[in-house]
Amino acid sequence: MMQLINGMQEIKLNGCEQQKRWEWERIQASLFRYSIKSLSLGSTSRQGHFL
Repeated sequence: MMQLINGMQEIKLNGCEQQKRWEWERIQASLFRYSIKSLSLGSTSRQGHFL
C-alpha cells in the first residue's frame, strides 16, 4: 500500500518536473530572442554612428 502511495507521488512530481522544464525552456527562448534583438539594435546603432 505504501509503495502505491509513494508511486503516485513520484508520478505527480514527474509531471510537475516536465511542466517546470517546459516553462524554463519557454523563458530561455524568450530571453534568447530579446538578446538577439538587442544585439541587432546595437549593431544598427553602431552602423548609423559611422555613417
